[in-house]
Amino acid sequence: MSNQPHSHRVSKQLNVGCNFASHIDILISAVKQAESEVFGSKLAEVYGSPRGVNPFGSVRPSRRESDSSFAEFVMNSEKLHNAGIKINLTLNSLFPHHKLSGRNSDIFDDLAARTMFKQFIQKASPYVDGWIIAHPYVIDLLHKLDLETSIAISTIMNVHSLGQMHTIKRRWPQVKKVCPALWKNRDFPWLTEANKIIPLELLANEFCSIGGQECEGLYRQACYLSQSMETKNWNPMDVCIKERQEHPEAWLMARFILPQWMASYKERTGVNHFKITGRTHSDAFIKRISREYIQEKATGNLLGLWGQLEATLGKGEQNTEHAKALGIANIPIEEIERMIYTITCCTSDECGVSCHYCKHLYDKITSTTKGNSNA
Repeated sequence: MSNQPHSHRVSKQLNVGCNFASHIDILISAVKQAESEVFGSKLAEVYGSPRGVNPFGSVRPSRRESDSSFAEFVMNSEKLHNAGIKINLTLNSLFPHHKLSGRNSDIFDDLAARTMFKQFIQKASPYVDGWIIAHPYVIDLLHKLDLETSIAISTIMNVHSLGQMHTIKRRWPQVKKVCPALWKNRDFPWLTEANKIIPLELLANEFCSIGGQECEGLYRQACYLSQSMETKNWNPMDVCIKERQEHPEAWLMARFILPQWMASYKERTGVNHFKITGRTHSDAFIKRISREYIQEKATGNLLGLWGQLEATLGKGEQNTEHAKALGIANIPIEEIERMIYTITCCTSDECGVSCHYCKHLYDKITSTTKGNSNA
């Protein structure tokens, strides 16, 4: 067998959240470690939005964003590119506005802000391989600049129909990837057809829901908007945290994709791009989660695949809050690996209404684990 790297065999591309600070060396090490091993997935891209680099808003409050300067970003981008990793900057605010220097201007009707936006894009473009966008006006602005660049539609935009995919392709030729609505993750026929129009990038380790129900149409847009504007008196994340505590079967009802399922997704739908969240979380989390998705194998508690919102709320030490959140429920991943054969084409109209598969499975798993602990 040849000792040459096996990158040419890799069919599944991972886009991993990065804080463009402490995560840099961790992710580069993960790439180097995988070069001599045969895996079906490759850490090919990173994404994120350092506060000092993106002045025009994101869907994360400033306390959750890394504070890298532009000079630091340039230095880190060189490190990443030397490791063969592409860079995506997220400009995914639902209300694009100027966040720095205490200014509250928005790019919709402030000419000065639009001029600064153009200057920022031109300044950052040499170090950026693509942009992740959630607002159509920002996509329009990028197209007007007529740069040779690549745009990925953020899942926040909630693309969920084939007609929308065709419209995006027609209106915005610079869109090269679409991260569709999270609740389409289990609809294999739709994923197959949509991926033929524009390549899809599926959000793999996201558990956003309201007690297992699709958050889009409930809190999701308001949640992102409140984070974009950094509202102080209302935090919708308190709602979903409480719902998961009261209805722990929600973890199974979420539209996550286990690392060991990615090969099946590729085979059934043709999708070979997967997005991994965690850019506002600890070094330990990003190190473990990137390794699990590169190896296409996760073990332990299902809850460990997510960064846990509790660890982002600034109430205490992040690792402590994360560990505390993991104690809400114990769902061994080895107990649910075969779920992929029974959960395809889940629909919101049936899930938790006429279909209670996840609730029954959760009860069965917890009764078994409790029995084992009492043995």
